[in-house]
Amino acid sequence: MSTVQLAQIKTDEKTGASQSELRIGQHRIPLPNRFPISPERNALKPAGVKDPLPGEIAVLARLAPPETVKKILTQEDALKSMARFLSRETAPDAIRMLYLAFKGGAAVTKTEDLKTLLDLQYLAGLDIITVQHSLDFSLEDYESQLRFAERWMEERGVDKPMMPVIQATENKETSAKLLALVEKHEPSMIGFDLRGGFYYHALRGVEEA
Repeated sequence: MSTVQLAQIKTDEKTGASQSELRIGQHRIPLPNRFPISPERNALKPAGVKDPLPGEIAVLARLAPPETVKKILTQEDALKSMARFLSRETAPDAIRMLYLAFKGGAAVTKTEDLKTLLDLQYLAGLDIITVQHSLDFSLEDYESQLRFAERWMEERGVDKPMMPVIQATENKETSAKLLALVEKHEPSMIGFDLRGGFYYHALRGVEEA
């Protein structure tokens, strides 16, 4: 598995701000950093700009309304088409990961549907396997999905980092329990979805973890 490590950590004593280096395999990525999402890169393609934004991690973000999710989960052609699209979106040496922006009540709650999304990431050759949390999930539901994903990776022989992506909640206690649940699985990285807002207690929980 590609080693994921945070190194060269330096903290400013006056402000408490820190800088570091994220190491994934042979990549050395300075932090803090901002990694471009698909719409940002695609917006500059008409101008002929191939690599307009810095950052070795490409977040392949896709809007996922119910109809799109249904097609991916039930139609083989749609699944293969998405896999091909993801596999050729960025340069082959970029570190790539998938993020689906679920809209209109779309969600992946069944294990067979989760398996389809995991297989999609595998078929597309993505470098980081994401397992997304939804506010509709109970803690038990999400832990079940994490366990399933771990078994899937072992059975498939997938030698890549898995990243749980949790959604920010307004409830401090719920945020703490969710973070503790994810930490119990000892992932090498955790994704945090602020859903376009500012969630102080959720952010503070991450900071204190």
